[in-house]
Amino acid sequence: MNPAPIAHKHPRYRVHSDVDVLEADASLRRLPLENISLGGMFIKTLNPPAPGSSLRVRLLDPASDTTLGLSARVIHVIDEPTSVMKRHPAGMGVQYHDVSPHHAAQLRAFVERLATSAPSRPRTPSARFVDARVVVVDAGRAALHALWEQSLKVGGLFAEGQAPPLGATVEVRIGQLRLVAEVVHVQPGVGAGLQITDRDGAARAALLRYLAGGPAELPGAVPTSRGPPLHKVLAVVRQLFAGLETADGFAALGLPTTADEDEVRKRAASLKRIFSAPHPDATPPQAARIEGALRALVRLEPALLARVAALRKEAELVPRPMAPSAPSAAPPPRPPRETLEAARAADALQKAEVFVKGLGMKDEAARLARVALDASPTREVRLRALGVLAKAGFVDEAATVGESLVAADQSDPLALQMLMHLYERTKQRVRAARAGEALLRLRPNDVELQKTVRRLIKAART
Repeated sequence: MNPAPIAHKHPRYRVHSDVDVLEADASLRRLPLENISLGGMFIKTLNPPAPGSSLRVRLLDPASDTTLGLSARVIHVIDEPTSVMKRHPAGMGVQYHDVSPHHAAQLRAFVERLATSAPSRPRTPSARFVDARVVVVDAGRAALHALWEQSLKVGGLFAEGQAPPLGATVEVRIGQLRLVAEVVHVQPGVGAGLQITDRDGAARAALLRYLAGGPAELPGAVPTSRGPPLHKVLAVVRQLFAGLETADGFAALGLPTTADEDEVRKRAASLKRIFSAPHPDATPPQAARIEGALRALVRLEPALLARVAALRKEAELVPRPMAPSAPSAAPPPRPPRETLEAARAADALQKAEVFVKGLGMKDEAARLARVALDASPTREVRLRALGVLAKAGFVDEAATVGESLVAADQSDPLALQMLMHLYERTKQRVRAARAGEALLRLRPNDVELQKTVRRLIKAART
């Protein structure tokens, strides 16, 4: 009997077993099975061969330690993007061929032996949220083998359940092993995709030893508290957020306004160590607030360093008292008007960029950008002011500045690029396509730009 022609007449059983796959290039891989029937099987893998490829497969029965070798052909493939859309594991469906009657009888017995244990093994998620900050992964070798081949070896993991918001940090528990992951995409009501941030080093070595049949349990250590007590950490967090609410970056770090760049860097490094240390006694809301303070500190530090540099430059521009000069000494020449206007515009733009990037003062940043445009409407000033206005949310005003740049010089690639993105942001698809086409004429060999322009043209036609 050849079971291949009647594959569709037999039920497929979800099984917990592996299969050895010998491909045409003589490479041998051990992969997990998703399901099996008398006509074929579905093998989970992120790198399946093309449909029509011939394979040699060897089925493994973990209960009886027996194997069965067969010839097979790939009939359909589910790649990684399709697996995300269909919520089905990535892999390949294969169909047996050239099965002798002897092997057909062995195959039937093999499938029936695996199928008898399938109903007694209810399917549970391999990774699931037990609360908003903790993900538990099934530490069984078969489940981990499947997860490793599917996404875990590149740091990816999908956990089912009620997921936290995008960008949140969660703890991933695999047996006794503890890993840290970031939420990179969310499917409401289904789960979330995670990217493990500390999968290399000892954690990866421990996983590989376990998957290779090493220790019975995955090793790991419970994080211990380091640094100051929790109540002092929370006091520093309150001080940081209070300073941010009043737009006082120096107060947020607990520094005087006369602090220099070295003091800002040292204080920021000290706070990063405090905020990133594990705090096992913290409740989930407290831990989330500490993580938020760390993210705010990372954004505040460069903005505050730029503000310190701006203050130092302002102090250098203030005239210092000088000794009375001799009556015969001629007064120093006044700087040209253009030089004064350029210095005024540069100072206004520097403050505006600090306000819009670090402190979130968008209205004040837009006002300073307008001051810079009035003082010195040169190309450099207009480009920087355009960027400030766009980040502050004044997109139409930024587009007007960009149009003036293009009107002055139609071969200005940077102005065309910024104008293209602004039109796309405001959903002016025809104008975005035109700006993209003009930019493409200046950069005909830019492959990424070609893709973007094609997309804009297609959107403009719809």
